[in-house]
Amino acid sequence: MKLSTAAPDAQGLPFTDSFVFGGVSTRYLESDAGDGSARERPPSQVYLRGSVMRAKALCLDAAGASHDVMDHLVCRAWPFIYAAYSAQALLFLLELRSVRAMCSRTGRVPRAIQASPSALVTAQWELRFPHHFFPSNNATISLGSQVEAIIRGRTGHRSSSSNSPFVPIRIYSPSIARGLLSEMFLPRSTSVLLSAMGATMAFASIGPVTDLHITNTELAPDGFLRDTVVAEGVFPGPIIKGNKGDNFQVNVINQLNDTTMLTSTSIHWHGLFQHGTNDMDGVAFVTQCPIPPNDSFLYNFSAPDQAGTFWYHSHLATQYCDGLRGPLVIYDPQDPHASLYDVDDDSTVLTLADWYHVPAPEAGLVPPFNATLINGLGRAGNGSQSPLAVVSVTKGQRYRFRLINISCDPNYNFTIDNHTMTVIEVDGVSVQPYVVDSIQIFASQRYSFVLNANQTVGNYWIRAMPNAGTQDFAGGLNSAILRYAGAGNADPNTVQTPSVLPLLETSLHPLVSMPAPGIAEPGGVDIQLELAVAFTGTQFTVNGTAFDPPTVPVLLQILSGAKTAQELLPMGSVYSLEPNKTVELNIPGGAVGGPHPVHLHGHNFAVVRSAGSDITNYETPVWRDTVSIGTSTSDNTTIRFTTNNPGPWILHCHIDWHLQAGFAVVMAEDIGDTPTIDAPSDAWNDLCPAYNQSVGLR
Repeated sequence: MKLSTAAPDAQGLPFTDSFVFGGVSTRYLESDAGDGSARERPPSQVYLRGSVMRAKALCLDAAGASHDVMDHLVCRAWPFIYAAYSAQALLFLLELRSVRAMCSRTGRVPRAIQASPSALVTAQWELRFPHHFFPSNNATISLGSQVEAIIRGRTGHRSSSSNSPFVPIRIYSPSIARGLLSEMFLPRSTSVLLSAMGATMAFASIGPVTDLHITNTELAPDGFLRDTVVAEGVFPGPIIKGNKGDNFQVNVINQLNDTTMLTSTSIHWHGLFQHGTNDMDGVAFVTQCPIPPNDSFLYNFSAPDQAGTFWYHSHLATQYCDGLRGPLVIYDPQDPHASLYDVDDDSTVLTLADWYHVPAPEAGLVPPFNATLINGLGRAGNGSQSPLAVVSVTKGQRYRFRLINISCDPNYNFTIDNHTMTVIEVDGVSVQPYVVDSIQIFASQRYSFVLNANQTVGNYWIRAMPNAGTQDFAGGLNSAILRYAGAGNADPNTVQTPSVLPLLETSLHPLVSMPAPGIAEPGGVDIQLELAVAFTGTQFTVNGTAFDPPTVPVLLQILSGAKTAQELLPMGSVYSLEPNKTVELNIPGGAVGGPHPVHLHGHNFAVVRSAGSDITNYETPVWRDTVSIGTSTSDNTTIRFTTNNPGPWILHCHIDWHLQAGFAVVMAEDIGDTPTIDAPSDAWNDLCPAYNQSVGLR
């Protein structure tokens, strides 16, 4: 098959000049197979089904000789008739736009794209474009499980400037070596459509050694276009993954330049203990200074004794609410639950997120969110018909889904119509299998569950009901689709039934015996603290003090010679803990804005008493790193841990707006030994001078 012009000559391809991206009337030429002819088709809805295949781009020099300039993968149309017109593969046109640019760079002109059917790749795709090509309100995109279309960054073939008129789109397939199938350069307006159409619905995974570019990118995951702060140009960010014992080296490259949002950044690796690497915890003004724009920082850490489901996010003010959040998975080759499931890969990672139409710095104290996104897609409550995420399964297979609440605020009640879920992991800790039909998951919590695809082939609603905002499923709100192989491309018609097996935290128990540290009685520990939370109307306080980030990170203060809590800033928010002591924290419930999910860095902990319960469990408590403290004044959530990890570790509410409003304290463990155990790199030492200079401080 060859696509060319009606009269190819040394002047190039006429139709690439008249094919207007984003115009009110789309005009394109298509060729019949092999004959080199081309004819214009009037505007109509284009329905494309095709298979990806290898193609060769040719340039013609002044002497008329052909030159190969790239060997990309483009697509071949399957026969399809719509409105009496046969639809030629639109991606050929997109590739030709790239060919034209690449030929121009060498002083040549485009001639043709030639494709060989022998180079067919099995990955399948479907595209639906509306008649004018760009109205995003009724455009949809559906990508097969073998292909992920991802908008990456803002740079084009000519310039790395954010003002470049081109953006690249990359097509990935996990079935192909190295993953990358194709890269095409499109006019910038194209990315608006593809984002609105759900082109970022699928994850691409990277790591454990990788670059992570932090960029400002326009996205519309719920149909509303806005500027964002994201990793690698997508939301959620790419899955960072490795195996138990791997060394992670993530070079965070800050390319932020949109001053309506924060332009510095830091990345926290949520749930990882960072033993001996407190300086890699990523908490701005506690363990590091932020990374200024046009700078980078290498996070270098290991997790030798951890495996499971984690995530990463900005830990600078409320920046992650603008989009900087993504999954982190550490696989265990000797997973004790391996016999319970058949599939555990990128496709079984599920993220729940709130999404805001207003940039975080302008949003207010605790703003309402506009949409729930599941795997980065959702609908705002305005009649939007934006695409929903589709989770594909095959009947008879068992899937380990890794559910992560990456929200800034809401907790969700998560269900899948007609299916139960067997929970096997909580916040990176394997638990005894526990069958449920609903999971209440708080901000930053994670659960792995096994789903047996044993129902009739069809489509089933995946539901995530938030505790705030629009609490409805009408029109696909707060929803995604579980689609069995062989089911049609349609919304489900399943009906939610009342939960009879809700997850109860008190029913979760470790797979391997892990009693709570200390003596099995109230107060049976070396250090007992109560953390009383209150709200003043503008700030949250813990024991009467609102956390106000210091200008010098707490870790740097310790490395500079501070030895007691009284010497450490912020005053009243730092608690000094001696090494190798058992600690019990009692956190009464009832604070305004609850239920509050409280997260401790550097540890997981035994939940001795859960919110909503007056029972204490010292023998078989669940261990996790984030716990709800409840909404009742009779709640008294109690957790225990051992001070075996020197360094300053922040404890805070994971409703990010509440953290910004002061809901945090720092547990400074083993202050005296921290300088000898944690020796930051020169790059870490350079962060504060660079950041201070970027914000006009000396």
